[in-house]
Amino acid sequence: MRLAVWLLVIVTAASCGSPVPSPAPSLSSIPEVGPVASPTISPSGTRGTSLRSPGSESTAIAPAPTPRATTKPGAVDLARDTIAIVITDRLRVRTRPEVSDASQLLTPLLGESDAVYVVDGPVDGSGYRWYEVYAPRAGLAGWVAWADKDGEPWIGRGAIDCTLAASDDAVVNEIGYDLMHLACYKDETFSSKRRLARVNDDGLRCPDDGPYWHEPGWLDIAAPCVYEYGSVSADTGLADVPGSVEVFHPTVAAVAERLLQEARDPIAGISVLVVGRIDHPDARNCRAVGDNPPSPVRAVLECRSIFVITAIQLGN
Repeated sequence: MRLAVWLLVIVTAASCGSPVPSPAPSLSSIPEVGPVASPTISPSGTRGTSLRSPGSESTAIAPAPTPRATTKPGAVDLARDTIAIVITDRLRVRTRPEVSDASQLLTPLLGESDAVYVVDGPVDGSGYRWYEVYAPRAGLAGWVAWADKDGEPWIGRGAIDCTLAASDDAVVNEIGYDLMHLACYKDETFSSKRRLARVNDDGLRCPDDGPYWHEPGWLDIAAPCVYEYGSVSADTGLADVPGSVEVFHPTVAAVAERLLQEARDPIAGISVLVVGRIDHPDARNCRAVGDNPPSPVRAVLECRSIFVITAIQLGN
């Protein structure tokens, strides 16, 4: 139903010659633990494991070695959107950056070599320095203390190799491609050529049968759900944009529709140049709704990891 409504909106907007307006973003006995450090990022340049469907990779790779922390003991202030590695075998995640009855103890405990994504912090409380993290293996989002009160770290800096290709990096194997792309490419803009054509088959291409959806809803309408859409280049195993999903921003969707309306043969399609980015500002306050939504932290990370197309024009 949501896809049908979206198609009606963009077709109507294209016919009227005006873009679709952008919707307003909505958006136990172990101590409270964990130091977090910014990752050492080396550029290189895959689409593979998705934050929403961990374990699905486009290219088979050899098993990765265990992630290793690179932080030495001592105070380290960590930036948001970085990766850290647990260096203790019993790391507690809490719901608040404090030790109190209101700060619930989450389970399971994080183990040594678990990789976590730094979402926020630092915040000082109860004699500890805290960071908000998302731990993909455990499926937990919450606050961990940086170190014990003597300054002995519980989390260390995780080195990560940035790439748009398949990776055998141990940290990528732990956190998935979507979070690696977000840590590496959140500030960059990408362009790529795509084939855009009318759908020439019957049936619902992207059924609305998931346990939850995102708001604003356009973040869930992947380009291949609306059109025949894909790369014009041969598959070399190297993606040309980050993220596992590509969507049209509402201000661009009507432009794509208009280009097809003006095409000589919409079924054969046209070559277009798309420009976009992950971590689009309109995705940063999204929320998940439905029968079984993920935590708010994970929902926002999912939305921020979507590649949002912000411009489209005819290609050569």
